[in-house]
Amino acid sequence: MFYISSYTLSGGSLFLALFIASLTIDQGEFGVLSLIVSIQYFTSQFSCLGLPFSALYYESKNDGENYFVNHYLNISLLSILVGVILYFTYDYIFVHFSQRLLEFKIYIIFVSYLMAGNKVFMASLNGAKRFTFLSILHCLKGAITLFGIGYCFWLEQPIEDYVYYVFLLPELLLYLVYSFISFKQIHLIKLVNFKNVLLSDIRFGLKSFWGAIFLESNTKVDLFFVSYFYSDSISGIYGFISIFSDVVLQFTTVIRNLFNPEFTAIFESDIDVKTKNTRLFEILKKGYVYTFPVIFVLGIGFYCLLTMIPELDKYYLGADVFYILFPTLLFISPLFVFFQYFGQVGLPLTQSVFFTAMVVVNIILNLILVPRLGMIGAVLSTSCAYLLYFVMKFNYIKIISSREL
Repeated sequence: MFYISSYTLSGGSLFLALFIASLTIDQGEFGVLSLIVSIQYFTSQFSCLGLPFSALYYESKNDGENYFVNHYLNISLLSILVGVILYFTYDYIFVHFSQRLLEFKIYIIFVSYLMAGNKVFMASLNGAKRFTFLSILHCLKGAITLFGIGYCFWLEQPIEDYVYYVFLLPELLLYLVYSFISFKQIHLIKLVNFKNVLLSDIRFGLKSFWGAIFLESNTKVDLFFVSYFYSDSISGIYGFISIFSDVVLQFTTVIRNLFNPEFTAIFESDIDVKTKNTRLFEILKKGYVYTFPVIFVLGIGFYCLLTMIPELDKYYLGADVFYILFPTLLFISPLFVFFQYFGQVGLPLTQSVFFTAMVVVNIILNLILVPRLGMIGAVLSTSCAYLLYFVMKFNYIKIISSREL
């Protein structure tokens, strides 16, 4: 319960920051802010090259090896390399989006580096089942974020201060904790072991890499297309409605993290196939029990805020988007518990294939529907992509197991 509460504080504070910003800045500025936040999450996946999946898997194995400091050195080296590449390509990548994005070039690259390291940090702790320490870190991150929100809100600061005080500062402090712990273990590094873990990380990570990229981009690709085809104001309206989907995905991540090590334990146990599938089916049922009522309450609450707060009238044009988004997420969110299942059972390439297929479908549908239907086309595209993904995934699990989940 402490872990769930702390993760909720950490994730919830970020979305509270976006919500507060939506009240204090206009739609155009909020559209730019939403795009900056989406880009930094997306580019951080490039910076970590799939290593969080590797850290989660190897820490979950618990085979007596010390991987922690090795993962830190590996992600530091790889994310610096990606950061240099991003620095020289950034202007070309985002030239057709809002020109304000060019002002945040250094910020996005630096935050992507920090977030990549922190993803590996959190994945390592998750895999090692160090949930108490993980909870403390989430509380720390949430408290710092809330401080930044208070500073920006009461002094009515521009989006520049939001991105620095609310999004950069918590990531920086978390990364410093990661660095401190890793440096204390630096004496455990052995050259041969370091090379072996680096190669293992790269092999496993690259198999998961494209899946990680597509997993992250699938939650943002619709906003990218809306931003590309329409104005910053329309992007701001869609970005505000997307806060609800981000909150839901953050909540399901909490639940998924609790079960990820269990998937590995079930897969590597000596129990028979029927018992393994029975335990997986129990996890699926728990997914519905844990997520369905919470997401229902969140949806009702979000709609009440949208319709009852006068300052949010400027976003009411996105209500039709919410009418599609809410029931879709209510239905599929419990299935997110199995989002990283293939990676946890040692099939990262299979996981990447499924994530890739989901995003390719999403991109194609967005290209067809967004120019014609606008924001409605974007939400329909993403909803259809998720539904197709889960149909494909559970049919594949059915094929490779003896029992239908």
